Amino acid sequence: MRFLRSIATLAFALAAQAGFAQGKPFVFGVTLPKTGAASHIGLAIEAGILVGVKQVNDEGGINGRKIELLVRDSATNPQRAVLAAKELVDEKKVDFLYPEVISGLTLAVLPYTTEKKMVTLSMGAAARIGDPKEFPYSFQYADAASRRPPSMAAALQALGGKKVGILVANNPATVGTGEILADVLPKKYGMQVVGLKQFPVETKDLTANLQAMKDAGADIIAFDSPARDNARVVMQGLQTLGWKAKVVSGLSVLSGDMKELIPAPVHDQFYAVNHRVGTLTGTISPEMQKFIADLRKLGTINNIALSAEGRDAVWMMKYSRGARLLPGTSVRRDHG
Repeated sequence: MRFLRSIATLAFALAAQAGFAQGKPFVFGVTLPKTGAASHIGLAIEAGILVGVKQVNDEGGINGRKIELLVRDSATNPQRAVLAAKELVDEKKVDFLYPEVISGLTLAVLPYTTEKKMVTLSMGAAARIGDPKEFPYSFQYADAASRRPPSMAAALQALGGKKVGILVANNPATVGTGEILADVLPKKYGMQVVGLKQFPVETKDLTANLQAMKDAGADIIAFDSPARDNARVVMQGLQTLGWKAKVVSGLSVLSGDMKELIPAPVHDQFYAVNHRVGTLTGTISPEMQKFIADLRKLGTINNIALSAEGRDAVWMMKYSRGARLLPGTSVRRDHG
């Protein structure tokens, strides 16, 4: 479930910051992890943004202004993310900034953009990103981390989990997911939490963490990370231990062919939750068919859910610029 805090407020902020000069390109700056541990997320979102920009420009742009897109790579590094944002804001004079999707990277950038009074829109899931008191120029269009645990808890329960080990990367959004799971699993789902451990996204071996969970009596693992390779690492650890515990993963690791990523002997132990658009079956609407066709022109589709989020972010920007809404009006979209 994703929320845009107030599209009307965003419209007014953009109008004040960039003006409505007819004909002048609307410069849209984007910083994304195109390389590094979360590159699969950055590249998928960039593809969606490219489709969204083409769609908006083909329909006349934003109030008659075509979008000029400038994308910079943060390499999944907070310092690089800040430098990229500074280049786009200070040197390129962008009208609007999309500051990352990984919450840790976004939160590294927001103090700078707040100081500069630069309006931003991010899909980072950590709650602080959408806090108007801390970051008054930051808008959040995301499946907030606080809304992910129920689907993971339901999956853990459906798979027969009784004693849960929680293993999450040290990114703010995944840390938040782990902490909420640790709180709600005993209270609402009748499951015992036998351990909560965090790990760096660059880790290459989780065997010791898994061994500790096994020793504590875990029969199932709740796992979440923004790094795709961490899915391989955790499942490789289970294979090394010969442990038949099932793993329920968050959605961020899902990209490309997961059968190529997960070791074959533990394929049947890996489960994951995902956005509805990423697990769509049956009849596909004409709009979705067109979106898929446009994505395929850019290359292989590795995560359509993330690409859809990137596309939607561009349209949110357009809607905010052309909106005729009353102050306080908000828009809410539910993708399940």
